[in-house]
Amino acid sequence: MNEQVMQFEKAMDAAMKSKFIMIDKRVSDILKSIAASYQIYDVVKDSLLGFDFGREISMATSIEGHFAVPYDNKRVIALGFCLFSAIDDKKIDVNQLLANNFTGEDPYARFCDEFLVRFKSAVMESLGEEKMVEKPKNKQMDPALVSRAEYLLGQLKEYEKSIGQKYIDCLIKSLKMEDIMFIEVFFDLVQKYCKRNGKILLNEIRQVIEVLILQ
Repeated sequence: MNEQVMQFEKAMDAAMKSKFIMIDKRVSDILKSIAASYQIYDVVKDSLLGFDFGREISMATSIEGHFAVPYDNKRVIALGFCLFSAIDDKKIDVNQLLANNFTGEDPYARFCDEFLVRFKSAVMESLGEEKMVEKPKNKQMDPALVSRAEYLLGQLKEYEKSIGQKYIDCLIKSLKMEDIMFIEVFFDLVQKYCKRNGKILLNEIRQVIEVLILQ
């Protein structure tokens, strides 16, 4: 097991041993550990194909006092990643989520037992499966254009602090891995969360990425 995967395990364990008051930091640490590992990043991005977070979170929270965790590992991983991202971006009120769907004496402990444990298990099981599958290689991209796109994204990340920075990190990793499908996926997410004052810089990023995809 490499160091990045171990850091993911540590981030998950820290969240499960923590208290609710630390949830913002713990969720942020989990997302950072995912972004730092190419192996886990691969597992997460594969799980996001065709995943509809709005539909899945509605199904998971449809019964008061209960959170319906999917059986399939891919759906668990996609739901977890999107849920953590929504909590980190303040798109979901975690207090309300726990109060409505993890009722009891200690809603956070129940959240850890019923969902975080399952999410960690799904990721680790999927990592084992990934090693058994040989993935097709993408076509080689122009290194100069890749470097330019990475530089511009770094500028955008510094310039606009409010943007969902994890999507920029995922887009940079997709560029490094020359993965066209997920360059498109994560660029769409970056555009969605970019605010008005980043639009000019984003236009230049779009031009470079379009050349990379079409070359």
